[in-house]
Amino acid sequence: MLKKAIVLSLLLLIVAVLAGYYIGTERCQDQSEYDYSPYCVKCYKQSAENGDAGAAYNLALFFEGRDAAASENWVRIAAERGERRAVSRVLAECGDGKQFSSQYAEKILSNAVNKDSRATALDAMYFYLGGSCGPVNIEQARSFYIENADDDLKSCPVALKYGEVVQLEKTKDADKKNALELLQKCLHKADPASVTFQEASKLLSFIRTTTSSNK
Repeated sequence: MLKKAIVLSLLLLIVAVLAGYYIGTERCQDQSEYDYSPYCVKCYKQSAENGDAGAAYNLALFFEGRDAAASENWVRIAAERGERRAVSRVLAECGDGKQFSSQYAEKILSNAVNKDSRATALDAMYFYLGGSCGPVNIEQARSFYIENADDDLKSCPVALKYGEVVQLEKTKDADKKNALELLQKCLHKADPASVTFQEASKLLSFIRTTTSSNK
């Protein structure tokens, strides 16, 4: 009886270990995208195949470092469905010699804008200000300007890029106004000791000076 009990205990332990490996010790939504259990990978694949853009991008993260081709494929699927993290990634990794072509990036951006123009306004501005992999198109960038953009991570990079374009190229008064507003907001958010704060201050001062001298 004792031997049977020991064997049974060992079997139960093995089953528990295997179940823990396959299913995971946490719910799928609580597991790191980079370390999903096999069961969660299967679940997310099913969701992605049923049209879930978020699940597709989570799989892209999971396959990073495991299967580069699979990771890129899931990024493309997610981006083409308008998943914001995937769209941002395509825009950040496009251009000559990079993962995505500038033409593909603009196509993805256009698709995302059609789905939700306000949510992707800063991405579009940054792209058309020459901050991603396309040439400067100030008219297009201006058309995406919105007040009170609520993405703190992107607002300062857009503000700096807009300021640089205004500083270096001939632009309209509306562009100077837009750049000033974005730079002022950036200064409120940035750490005074940061390079971002210093660059924003310089650009703000330059634009104000040139605007005053032209009046």
